[in-house]
Amino acid sequence: MPEDIFQDALPPGQRTPRKRTFTERDRRTLHERLTDCAHNPDLYDLAEALPPPGRVGRRHGYPDVAFLFFLAARSVLASARRTAAHLEDPEIWKIFRSGVRSELGAEAALLLPETGPPRSQWLHAQRRLRDHADDLWDLYRMLALDQALEQGIFPGDETRSWSNPGRHQLIAADGTVLKSPTLARAHRSIDMKTGEIRYHRIDPASAPQREGGGNEAYGPKYVFFSARKDENYLSRVFLDSRYVPHQHPGGEAAITVDGILDIMDRAPGCMGVLYDGAFRGTHRDAIARRGAS
Repeated sequence: MPEDIFQDALPPGQRTPRKRTFTERDRRTLHERLTDCAHNPDLYDLAEALPPPGRVGRRHGYPDVAFLFFLAARSVLASARRTAAHLEDPEIWKIFRSGVRSELGAEAALLLPETGPPRSQWLHAQRRLRDHADDLWDLYRMLALDQALEQGIFPGDETRSWSNPGRHQLIAADGTVLKSPTLARAHRSIDMKTGEIRYHRIDPASAPQREGGGNEAYGPKYVFFSARKDENYLSRVFLDSRYVPHQHPGGEAAITVDGILDIMDRAPGCMGVLYDGAFRGTHRDAIARRGAS
């Protein structure tokens, strides 16, 4: 809801800060975060959705859920190389073995190798996950929303106040330009002094993007959707993520509206969205027609 809908908005310096300061109790150790990943039942549901690997070629030494855990751990450890180094430590790998034992049973845990997959195997498995990315994302969206509803986010039977909605009744969405995996912007370059032709690997999804404040960034743009039950940072659930193609009709706002409407269709207790100034009247109207603001 716009801040100036009933009166003139206060200057930024006069507004009361609403964001709670990040405290020590909000922190979690690396071991705790990896344990959360290993014991998340959604991880095993996603693995079950993948078709069995083909019979041609060498048999895989790791099940699909091991590589999905690798993917989750990579978001914690920031890089595939660092993730592989950690998971090759038997003590760190025990975290995943414990999760498999809890979710799939002791027999499945005993079939696992003694250490995690090296980076070379991850790069090979990554292609298989990418081939089924659309199916995995569709299932993830359902599982994430189910998790949010179980936590009491978007309650359908709670009193609604359109002038003062609760945090747990709103979606938070934001567009972000991620860092391009490569610095090159052209397939080849020519050294004007020597005439040498150099060929480069580029990211086709990356493009010059305009961020808030007018700054230019180079990389792919995504919109992230989340919701939180209360002021506890650890109650946040990431509901969805959508790629914004460069020069897409309607731009970031159109992609965001599509994502919000999809969530609202499955979460009748959702009252609206927290978003920045990229929305215009046509976007607010589309959301309001679904019963939110």
